[in-house]
Amino acid sequence: MLNNEMAGGRCKRTTGQNPDAAENGHQDQYTRWRPGSQAIRERGRVIGELHDLIFYKTLAASRHMLRRPAGWALGCDSLAQAERAGAQHVEILDTDTNRCYRASIQQIRRYGIPMNRGFGPQLALPLGYWTVADADAPLVVQERLL
Repeated sequence: MLNNEMAGGRCKRTTGQNPDAAENGHQDQYTRWRPGSQAIRERGRVIGELHDLIFYKTLAASRHMLRRPAGWALGCDSLAQAERAGAQHVEILDTDTNRCYRASIQQIRRYGIPMNRGFGPQLALPLGYWTVADADAPLVVQERLL
């Protein structure tokens, strides 16, 4: 269930340097960096960041959104890592549509579908469980009774 603590347009692109850019030799195209954020890794790669109790990922739906079931999949290792670090929500910025998808980790754990399609264990949360907003507009707070 979403509540008023999640109001605000948090899923905006930010500029900043990936803390691993120097060691990797490149800026990861699917992450954005906020001062004070913590890198979240999966299989040795930085795949997102944790900031203000939110696990942020930047992905392109054309490459990363699931078709069946339609939704977003999160690696179990990175989700557990973010959760241990204090994350309560996940936000995915879709660079294809500039839409922001948001769900609580509690929802992901409860309604996520376990799968492994060659990228390690993942939980796939169908689109109906995500709150969707334009990344440039403030998130609309919605109550969900599931």
